[in-house]
Amino acid sequence: MMDHSAMGMMDEMAGMNSALEGKTGDEFDKAFIEQMIMHHQSAIDMAVPGEKNAQHQELKDLTKAVVSAQTQEIKQMKQWQKDWVYEN
Repeated sequence: MMDHSAMGMMDEMAGMNSALEGKTGDEFDKAFIEQMIMHHQSAIDMAVPGEKNAQHQELKDLTKAVVSAQTQEIKQMKQWQKDWVYEN
């Protein structure tokens, strides 16, 4: 059985997909970057408490890696927004 957070994540993913539907070229790229930044930030928000609260070191290591990788990717996508003049 799925909990409420999993259902919320599925709704978020469906919303991301619909935000990209029918878009191509720059319009797609801009929407994709916007959606991915939000998606990555959600992953960071989920992972941060795990660094302190997880029981197993493997999970603590994973949460730390998620935060590091997703933060770097957000930084890269924000730079693309500037480079390609996609900022709002």
